[in-house]
Amino acid sequence: MAPQADIRWGKPLEDYAPSYDITAAQKRGLVTQEMEKEAEKVKNRIYGEALSVSGQVPNPGNLVGLKDITLPMLKAVLELTISPRHLHFFADPIFLGGCIRVLTQVKPEGKLSPFSHEFGYLCFRIIAIGIGACILKATDNLDVAIQNIEQDIDTELLLMFSGHVSRVLLDKIHARPSDCDWVMGWASTEGYPDLQPFLSSSDLLRMLNFLWEDRKLFVQALSRTYLPGLSGVVFVLWRYTCSSSKNASVSSNKLMTAPFCELLWRSMLVATEDQFTTLHFINNFVYYDKKQDSWDQSPKYVDLEDSCTLLNTLSARLVPADRRLFKPLSMLPLVTLLQTMIELVQPGSEGCYPALLTGIVERFWTALEENELLEDTILTAGSVFLCLG
Repeated sequence: MAPQADIRWGKPLEDYAPSYDITAAQKRGLVTQEMEKEAEKVKNRIYGEALSVSGQVPNPGNLVGLKDITLPMLKAVLELTISPRHLHFFADPIFLGGCIRVLTQVKPEGKLSPFSHEFGYLCFRIIAIGIGACILKATDNLDVAIQNIEQDIDTELLLMFSGHVSRVLLDKIHARPSDCDWVMGWASTEGYPDLQPFLSSSDLLRMLNFLWEDRKLFVQALSRTYLPGLSGVVFVLWRYTCSSSKNASVSSNKLMTAPFCELLWRSMLVATEDQFTTLHFINNFVYYDKKQDSWDQSPKYVDLEDSCTLLNTLSARLVPADRRLFKPLSMLPLVTLLQTMIELVQPGSEGCYPALLTGIVERFWTALEENELLEDTILTAGSVFLCLG
Protein backbone atom coordinates (compact mmCIF):
# COMPACT_ATOMS: atom_id res chain seq x y z
CA MET A 1 0.00 0.00 0.00
CA ALA A 2 1.33 3.45 -0.95
CA PRO A 3 2.09 5.85 1.92
CA GLN A 4 -0.85 8.12 2.76
CA ALA A 5 -0.70 11.90 3.00
CA ASP A 6 -0.17 13.07 6.56
CA ILE A 7 -2.59 15.73 7.79
CA ARG A 8 0.27 17.72 9.32
CA TRP A 9 3.10 17.10 6.88
CA GLY A 10 1.28 16.50 3.59
CA LYS A 11 2.15 14.02 0.88
CA PRO A 12 5.21 11.76 1.11
CA LEU A 13 8.08 12.33 -1.34
CA GLU A 14 6.96 9.90 -4.03
CA ASP A 15 3.56 11.61 -4.16
CA TYR A 16 4.52 15.29 -3.89
CA ALA A 17 7.46 15.18 -6.31
CA PRO A 18 5.41 15.16 -9.58
CA SER A 19 3.74 18.43 -8.53
CA TYR A 20 7.05 20.31 -8.51
CA ASP A 21 8.74 19.34 -11.75
CA ILE A 22 9.86 21.84 -14.41
CA THR A 23 6.23 22.29 -15.51
CA ALA A 24 5.45 23.93 -12.17
CA ALA A 25 8.27 26.41 -12.77
CA GLN A 26 6.47 27.66 -15.90
CA LYS A 27 3.29 28.73 -14.16
CA ARG A 28 2.56 32.46 -14.43
CA GLY A 29 -0.46 34.45 -13.47
CA LEU A 30 -1.94 37.43 -11.68
CA VAL A 31 -1.38 37.78 -7.95
CA THR A 32 -4.46 39.27 -6.32
CA GLN A 33 -4.53 41.51 -3.26
CA GLU A 34 -6.09 38.66 -1.32
CA MET A 35 -3.16 36.38 -2.23
CA GLU A 36 -0.74 39.10 -1.14
CA LYS A 37 -2.53 39.50 2.18
CA GLU A 38 -2.46 35.76 2.86
CA ALA A 39 1.26 35.58 2.11
CA GLU A 40 1.94 38.59 4.35
CA LYS A 41 0.06 36.90 7.18
CA VAL A 42 2.33 33.89 6.85
CA LYS A 43 5.41 36.09 6.76
CA ASN A 44 4.31 37.82 9.95
CA ARG A 45 3.78 34.44 11.61
CA ILE A 46 7.25 33.31 10.60
CA TYR A 47 8.76 36.59 11.73
CA GLY A 48 7.85 35.44 15.21
CA GLU A 49 6.38 38.80 16.14
CA ALA A 50 4.56 38.94 19.48
CA LEU A 51 2.15 41.59 20.62
CA SER A 52 2.93 43.41 23.84
CA VAL A 53 1.67 46.56 25.46
CA SER A 54 4.37 48.51 23.65
CA GLY A 55 3.55 47.11 20.23
CA GLN A 56 5.14 44.40 18.09
CA VAL A 57 8.31 42.82 19.40
CA PRO A 58 10.21 41.17 16.52
CA ASN A 59 12.08 38.05 17.57
CA PRO A 60 12.47 36.03 14.37
CA GLY A 61 12.18 32.30 14.59
CA ASN A 62 12.17 32.07 18.37
CA LEU A 63 8.54 32.83 19.22
CA VAL A 64 7.10 31.08 16.19
CA GLY A 65 6.29 27.43 16.77
CA LEU A 66 5.91 24.74 14.16
CA LYS A 67 2.25 24.36 15.12
CA ASP A 68 1.73 27.96 14.00
CA ILE A 69 2.74 27.18 10.40
CA THR A 70 0.67 24.89 8.19
CA LEU A 71 1.08 23.38 4.74
CA PRO A 72 -1.59 25.66 3.19
CA MET A 73 0.37 28.65 4.53
CA LEU A 74 3.53 27.55 2.72
CA LYS A 75 1.54 27.01 -0.46
CA ALA A 76 0.08 30.52 -0.11
CA VAL A 77 3.60 31.96 -0.01
CA LEU A 78 4.73 29.99 -3.06
CA GLU A 79 1.68 31.15 -5.01
CA LEU A 80 3.47 34.50 -5.28
CA THR A 81 6.11 32.92 -7.55
CA ILE A 82 3.67 33.04 -10.47
CA SER A 83 4.44 36.78 -10.66
CA PRO A 84 8.00 38.01 -11.35
CA ARG A 85 7.50 41.26 -9.41
CA HIS A 86 6.63 39.35 -6.27
CA LEU A 87 10.12 37.86 -6.10
CA HIS A 88 10.89 40.92 -3.95
CA PHE A 89 8.71 39.33 -1.26
CA PHE A 90 11.29 36.57 -0.80
CA ALA A 91 14.32 38.89 -0.46
CA ASP A 92 13.68 39.29 3.26
CA PRO A 93 16.46 38.20 5.69
CA ILE A 94 14.18 37.95 8.74
CA PHE A 95 11.66 35.84 6.82
CA LEU A 96 14.49 33.69 5.44
CA GLY A 97 15.96 33.06 8.88
CA GLY A 98 12.54 32.23 10.28
CA CYS A 99 11.93 29.64 7.53
CA ILE A 100 15.25 27.96 8.30
CA ARG A 101 14.33 27.73 11.98
CA VAL A 102 10.90 26.34 11.14
CA LEU A 103 12.51 23.69 8.94
CA THR A 104 14.80 22.51 11.75
CA GLN A 105 11.64 21.42 13.57
CA VAL A 106 10.33 19.18 10.78
CA LYS A 107 10.50 15.70 12.33
CA PRO A 108 7.66 13.59 10.90
CA GLU A 109 8.75 10.41 12.70
CA GLY A 110 10.77 11.97 15.48
CA LYS A 111 13.80 12.41 13.21
CA LEU A 112 14.83 15.52 11.29
CA SER A 113 13.71 14.86 7.71
CA PRO A 114 12.78 17.94 5.64
CA PHE A 115 12.37 16.08 2.35
CA SER A 116 10.30 13.10 3.46
CA HIS A 117 7.05 15.06 3.17
CA GLU A 118 5.66 18.02 1.24
CA PHE A 119 5.75 20.45 4.19
CA GLY A 120 9.53 20.29 4.56
CA TYR A 121 10.17 20.37 0.82
CA LEU A 122 8.03 23.48 0.33
CA CYS A 123 9.72 25.21 3.24
CA PHE A 124 13.12 24.46 1.69
CA ARG A 125 11.83 25.65 -1.69
CA ILE A 126 10.94 28.99 -0.08
CA ILE A 127 14.41 29.13 1.49
CA ALA A 128 16.16 28.44 -1.84
CA ILE A 129 14.14 31.13 -3.61
CA GLY A 130 14.76 33.51 -0.72
CA ILE A 131 18.51 32.99 -0.81
CA GLY A 132 18.54 33.57 -4.57
CA ALA A 133 16.44 36.72 -4.25
CA CYS A 134 18.71 38.06 -1.49
CA ILE A 135 21.80 37.41 -3.63
CA LEU A 136 20.26 39.20 -6.61
CA LYS A 137 19.18 42.11 -4.42
CA ALA A 138 22.60 42.43 -2.76
CA THR A 139 24.31 42.59 -6.16
CA ASP A 140 21.76 45.00 -7.67
CA ASN A 141 20.46 42.36 -10.05
CA LEU A 142 16.99 41.58 -8.74
CA ASP A 143 15.16 44.24 -10.73
CA VAL A 144 17.14 43.34 -13.86
CA ALA A 145 16.20 39.69 -13.42
CA ILE A 146 12.52 40.57 -12.95
CA GLN A 147 12.55 42.73 -16.08
CA ASN A 148 14.12 39.94 -18.14
CA ILE A 149 11.63 37.39 -16.80
CA GLU A 150 8.72 39.66 -17.69
CA GLN A 151 10.00 40.12 -21.24
CA ASP A 152 10.54 36.41 -21.90
CA ILE A 153 7.14 34.85 -21.37
CA ASP A 154 8.05 31.63 -23.20
CA THR A 155 10.66 30.45 -20.69
CA GLU A 156 9.75 29.04 -17.28
CA LEU A 157 9.67 31.84 -14.71
CA LEU A 158 11.62 30.04 -11.99
CA LEU A 159 14.07 28.62 -14.51
CA MET A 160 14.97 32.14 -15.60
CA PHE A 161 15.20 33.31 -11.99
CA SER A 162 17.45 30.40 -11.12
CA GLY A 163 19.66 31.07 -14.14
CA HIS A 164 20.13 34.69 -13.10
CA VAL A 165 21.22 33.62 -9.61
CA SER A 166 23.75 31.18 -11.00
CA ARG A 167 25.21 33.59 -13.56
CA VAL A 168 25.55 36.40 -11.02
CA LEU A 169 27.36 34.10 -8.61
CA LEU A 170 29.64 32.80 -11.33
CA ASP A 171 30.54 36.37 -12.27
CA LYS A 172 31.21 37.47 -8.69
CA ILE A 173 33.24 34.37 -7.80
CA HIS A 174 35.27 34.62 -10.99
CA ALA A 175 36.01 38.31 -10.38
CA ARG A 176 37.15 37.86 -6.76
CA PRO A 177 37.29 34.18 -5.82
CA SER A 178 39.06 34.72 -2.50
CA ASP A 179 37.00 37.74 -1.52
CA CYS A 180 33.34 37.27 -2.39
CA ASP A 181 31.97 37.33 1.16
CA TRP A 182 30.65 40.83 0.43
CA VAL A 183 27.79 39.15 -1.44
CA MET A 184 26.73 37.73 1.93
CA GLY A 185 26.98 41.17 3.51
CA TRP A 186 29.96 40.00 5.58
CA ALA A 187 32.39 42.51 4.12
CA SER A 188 32.32 45.80 2.26
CA THR A 189 33.56 46.28 -1.25
CA GLU A 190 33.75 49.10 -3.77
CA GLY A 191 30.27 50.13 -4.80
CA TYR A 192 28.61 48.09 -2.03
CA PRO A 193 29.70 49.72 1.25
CA ASP A 194 26.53 49.26 3.31
CA LEU A 195 25.33 45.71 2.67
CA GLN A 196 23.81 43.88 5.61
CA PRO A 197 24.11 40.10 6.16
CA PHE A 198 21.03 38.24 4.97
CA LEU A 199 21.90 35.01 6.82
CA SER A 200 23.41 34.54 10.26
CA SER A 201 26.14 32.00 10.98
CA SER A 202 23.79 30.15 13.31
CA ASP A 203 21.15 29.79 10.59
CA LEU A 204 23.75 28.63 8.08
CA LEU A 205 24.89 25.99 10.55
CA ARG A 206 21.27 24.92 11.01
CA MET A 207 20.85 24.61 7.25
CA LEU A 208 24.07 22.63 6.85
CA ASN A 209 22.92 20.29 9.61
CA PHE A 210 19.43 19.57 8.30
CA LEU A 211 20.66 19.05 4.74
CA TRP A 212 23.34 16.68 6.00
CA GLU A 213 20.92 14.77 8.22
CA ASP A 214 18.53 14.27 5.28
CA ARG A 215 21.16 13.95 2.53
CA LYS A 216 19.69 10.67 1.31
CA LEU A 217 16.24 12.12 0.59
CA PHE A 218 17.84 15.39 -0.54
CA VAL A 219 19.12 13.60 -3.66
CA GLN A 220 15.88 11.71 -4.18
CA ALA A 221 13.74 14.85 -3.89
CA LEU A 222 15.91 17.07 -6.10
CA SER A 223 16.33 14.40 -8.77
CA ARG A 224 12.53 14.18 -9.09
CA THR A 225 11.66 17.88 -8.83
CA TYR A 226 12.92 21.19 -10.13
CA LEU A 227 14.37 23.29 -7.30
CA PRO A 228 15.11 26.92 -8.27
CA GLY A 229 18.27 28.51 -6.94
CA LEU A 230 20.30 25.46 -5.91
CA SER A 231 23.56 27.28 -6.70
CA GLY A 232 22.63 29.98 -4.19
CA VAL A 233 22.14 27.43 -1.41
CA VAL A 234 25.51 25.80 -2.11
CA PHE A 235 27.24 29.19 -2.41
CA VAL A 236 26.15 30.43 1.03
CA LEU A 237 27.17 27.13 2.64
CA TRP A 238 30.55 27.31 0.87
CA ARG A 239 31.19 30.82 2.13
CA TYR A 240 30.11 29.75 5.61
CA THR A 241 32.57 26.86 5.73
CA CYS A 242 35.35 29.06 4.32
CA SER A 243 34.64 31.80 6.85
CA SER A 244 34.38 29.35 9.75
CA SER A 245 37.63 27.62 8.81
CA LYS A 246 39.53 30.84 9.47
CA ASN A 247 38.46 30.90 13.10
CA ALA A 248 37.58 27.31 13.99
CA SER A 249 39.80 24.62 15.40
CA VAL A 250 40.99 21.87 13.07
CA SER A 251 38.52 19.35 14.49
CA SER A 252 35.45 21.62 14.35
CA ASN A 253 36.37 22.79 10.85
CA LYS A 254 36.56 19.18 9.68
CA LEU A 255 33.13 18.50 11.15
CA MET A 256 31.65 21.20 8.89
CA THR A 257 33.83 20.85 5.81
CA ALA A 258 33.36 17.12 5.22
CA PRO A 259 29.52 17.31 5.17
CA PHE A 260 29.66 20.39 2.95
CA CYS A 261 31.86 18.62 0.40
CA GLU A 262 29.51 15.68 0.14
CA LEU A 263 26.47 17.97 -0.11
CA LEU A 264 28.23 19.86 -2.91
CA TRP A 265 28.83 16.65 -4.86
CA ARG A 266 25.31 15.41 -4.23
CA SER A 267 24.05 18.79 -5.51
CA MET A 268 26.18 18.46 -8.65
CA LEU A 269 24.52 15.12 -9.33
CA VAL A 270 21.05 16.64 -9.50
CA ALA A 271 21.80 20.19 -10.72
CA THR A 272 20.38 21.39 -14.01
CA GLU A 273 22.91 22.72 -16.51
CA ASP A 274 22.45 26.38 -15.60
CA GLN A 275 23.26 25.56 -11.95
CA PHE A 276 25.91 22.95 -12.64
CA THR A 277 28.48 25.34 -14.11
CA THR A 278 28.54 27.44 -10.94
CA LEU A 279 28.64 24.38 -8.68
CA HIS A 280 31.54 22.93 -10.64
CA PHE A 281 33.35 26.26 -10.36
CA ILE A 282 32.91 26.17 -6.58
CA ASN A 283 34.15 22.58 -6.63
CA ASN A 284 37.38 23.72 -8.30
CA PHE A 285 38.09 25.96 -5.30
CA VAL A 286 37.18 23.19 -2.89
CA TYR A 287 39.92 21.06 -4.46
CA TYR A 288 42.34 23.98 -4.69
CA ASP A 289 41.91 24.64 -0.97
CA LYS A 290 42.19 20.89 -0.26
CA LYS A 291 38.85 20.88 1.54
CA GLN A 292 38.07 17.47 0.07
CA ASP A 293 40.85 16.06 2.28
CA SER A 294 38.50 16.41 5.25
CA TRP A 295 35.90 14.30 3.48
CA ASP A 296 38.49 11.72 2.34
CA GLN A 297 39.57 11.22 5.96
CA SER A 298 36.05 11.12 7.39
CA PRO A 299 33.83 8.06 7.90
CA LYS A 300 31.16 7.56 5.22
CA TYR A 301 27.52 7.27 6.19
CA VAL A 302 25.58 5.61 3.41
CA ASP A 303 23.24 2.62 3.21
CA LEU A 304 22.42 0.33 0.30
CA GLU A 305 19.40 2.34 -0.85
CA ASP A 306 21.40 5.57 -0.84
CA SER A 307 24.27 3.89 -2.68
CA CYS A 308 21.94 2.70 -5.44
CA THR A 309 20.26 6.11 -5.65
CA LEU A 310 23.61 7.84 -6.14
CA LEU A 311 24.81 5.37 -8.79
CA ASN A 312 21.52 5.48 -10.70
CA THR A 313 21.43 9.28 -10.57
CA LEU A 314 24.96 9.45 -11.95
CA SER A 315 23.99 7.04 -14.72
CA ALA A 316 21.03 9.23 -15.65
CA ARG A 317 23.29 12.29 -15.61
CA LEU A 318 25.57 10.68 -18.21
CA VAL A 319 22.75 10.12 -20.69
CA PRO A 320 20.12 12.71 -19.74
CA ALA A 321 16.60 12.34 -21.07
CA ASP A 322 15.93 16.10 -21.06
CA ARG A 323 18.73 17.72 -23.05
CA ARG A 324 17.29 21.19 -22.51
CA LEU A 325 17.81 21.07 -18.75
CA PHE A 326 20.78 18.73 -18.62
CA LYS A 327 23.85 18.14 -20.72
CA PRO A 328 26.02 15.02 -20.58
CA LEU A 329 28.80 15.42 -18.05
CA SER A 330 32.17 16.49 -19.40
CA MET A 331 35.21 14.45 -18.38
CA LEU A 332 36.51 16.55 -15.50
CA PRO A 333 33.30 16.70 -13.42
CA LEU A 334 32.63 13.08 -14.35
CA VAL A 335 35.91 12.07 -12.69
CA THR A 336 35.07 14.15 -9.61
CA LEU A 337 31.64 12.58 -9.18
CA LEU A 338 32.79 9.08 -10.04
CA GLN A 339 35.57 9.21 -7.47
CA THR A 340 33.04 10.30 -4.87
CA MET A 341 30.42 7.70 -5.77
CA ILE A 342 32.97 4.87 -5.70
CA GLU A 343 33.83 5.82 -2.11
CA LEU A 344 30.14 5.54 -1.22
CA VAL A 345 29.35 2.28 -3.01
CA GLN A 346 27.94 -0.40 -0.72
CA PRO A 347 27.91 -4.19 -1.19
CA GLY A 348 24.68 -5.21 -2.86
CA SER A 349 24.56 -2.33 -5.33
CA GLU A 350 26.23 -4.35 -8.10
CA GLY A 351 22.98 -4.32 -10.06
CA CYS A 352 23.54 -0.63 -10.74
CA TYR A 353 26.91 -1.17 -12.42
CA PRO A 354 25.79 -2.17 -15.95
CA ALA A 355 23.84 1.06 -16.56
CA LEU A 356 26.70 3.15 -15.16
CA LEU A 357 29.36 1.38 -17.24
CA THR A 358 27.22 1.66 -20.36
CA GLY A 359 26.73 5.39 -19.72
CA ILE A 360 30.45 5.95 -19.19
CA VAL A 361 31.40 4.10 -22.37
CA GLU A 362 28.76 6.01 -24.37
CA ARG A 363 29.93 9.31 -22.91
CA PHE A 364 33.55 8.48 -23.71
CA TRP A 365 32.67 7.47 -27.26
CA THR A 366 30.68 10.67 -27.81
CA ALA A 367 33.63 12.69 -26.53
CA LEU A 368 35.85 11.00 -29.11
CA GLU A 369 33.38 11.65 -31.92
CA GLU A 370 32.95 15.30 -31.00
CA ASN A 371 36.69 15.93 -30.51
CA GLU A 372 36.30 16.69 -26.81
CA LEU A 373 39.38 14.66 -25.96
CA LEU A 374 42.00 17.25 -26.66
CA GLU A 375 45.52 16.87 -25.33
CA ASP A 376 44.75 18.42 -21.95
CA THR A 377 41.76 16.13 -21.39
CA ILE A 378 43.26 12.78 -22.41
CA LEU A 379 44.62 12.14 -18.92
CA THR A 380 41.32 13.17 -17.39
CA ALA A 381 39.46 10.76 -19.63
CA GLY A 382 41.88 8.01 -18.67
CA SER A 383 41.16 8.74 -15.01
CA VAL A 384 37.54 7.77 -15.59
CA PHE A 385 38.57 4.21 -16.36
CA LEU A 386 41.13 4.15 -13.55
CA CYS A 387 38.27 4.96 -11.16
CA LEU A 388 36.53 1.81 -12.33
CA GLY A 389 39.55 -0.39 -11.77
